Amino acid sequence: MAHGGGDKCTFVVVSDTHNKHGHVALPPGDVLLHCGDLTQQGTLTEVAHFAAWWHAQPHAQKVVIAGTLAGAGGRCARRWNPSREEDPGPSWMGLSVRNC
Repeated sequence: MAHGGGDKCTFVVVSDTHNKHGHVALPPGDVLLHCGDLTQQGTLTEVAHFAAWWHAQPHAQKVVIAGTLAGAGGRCARRWNPSREEDPGPSWMGLSVRNC
């Protein structure tokens, strides 16, 4: 069932938030889509902050498309450094993220 009980599905689309996601006023909708560049440096700390905010959003379905600072397979591809940070593994802060 669509948001508000109608027969239409509402998408809320954001991108390029670069750690400013907490300042974005999201309207209600059925699907929340983040189209990439959710962090500034791509560190696990930044991703953890994003993930906490993301999971708190009320939208029934949520999709994250990794940008240049986040990678598929559960790593922050360009900035992730295994000598500095623990490998987050396949769940990647509870986000299902894919590069497209």
